[in-house]
Amino acid sequence: MSGIIFVRIKPGYEKEVMDKILGIENVSRVYRVFGDYDLIVVTQDISLEELKKVMEKIRSITYVLSTSTLVVVSKKIKKQVGSKN
Repeated sequence: MSGIIFVRIKPGYEKEVMDKILGIENVSRVYRVFGDYDLIVVTQDISLEELKKVMEKIRSITYVLSTSTLVVVSKKIKKQVGSKN
């Protein structure tokens, strides 16, 4: 299972929070974005219980204002041009 967590952060602390989140076990990617949220956190190949732990750790970080989590139910990945797969 994979999860996508949208994170709102107190302005000015994006890099600090991003670095802390990237250090959390089971976090595979963190994107800094402009819009309603400041960061998008991606987890892959984890259980629902592990996803809950990741969410709790993110929520406990100073300067994190709120989170919203999506559970991925299916996915398709576009093959890269020239890929043998």
